Amino acid sequence: MIAYRVVAVPERLERAERLSRAVGGKVILDEYHEGTFPTHRRALHSAVDASHVVVLEDDAIVCGDFIEHVTRLVEERPDHLLGLYVGRRFPKGPQGAIGEMVEKRPAWLDHEILTSRLWWAVGYVMPVADIPFVLERLAEANQHPWLNTDMRLGRWHVEQGRLSYPFPSPVDHDDTLPSITSSAKHGRVAWIHCGGASR
Repeated sequence: MIAYRVVAVPERLERAERLSRAVGGKVILDEYHEGTFPTHRRALHSAVDASHVVVLEDDAIVCGDFIEHVTRLVEERPDHLLGLYVGRRFPKGPQGAIGEMVEKRPAWLDHEILTSRLWWAVGYVMPVADIPFVLERLAEANQHPWLNTDMRLGRWHVEQGRLSYPFPSPVDHDDTLPSITSSAKHGRVAWIHCGGASR
């Protein structure tokens, strides 16, 4: 069974509830603005009865056949952390490699630059059996509540060689919403979302 969680701040609760209903999931609310990372951690802790957990941030946009799409991806790579969003423009580091890859329209973006970290936490799938190892790895260092949630969450799977990015991305990012955690300019959208046109 795949569980679905939407992490949200109170200002976006209505939006998060709509997204949660669309995927048959549950909202994990950052009620007191503790930060992105603690909320993601609570989302992972809440999925003990599932085989995998999909975590979506409240500004995620999912494709129309999202549940079926995720099910197929999990069947193909059940032991991997799956990054469901590959962003254009930010961060700058992997953009050149991504641009070269997307021209070939592969099913998976397996370039070592991308798989060196979870670059975006907008949406991802994690095997529930791995969560204790991920959380143990995270506990080894002090964690700022807001910064680098994506990189820290993906660290253990990178070390295991089990991080993958399906393509096109099943998740897009709603770039019309102001960022809660950064001053990044507009352009934070998926390269290609569910077979749609590149932006």
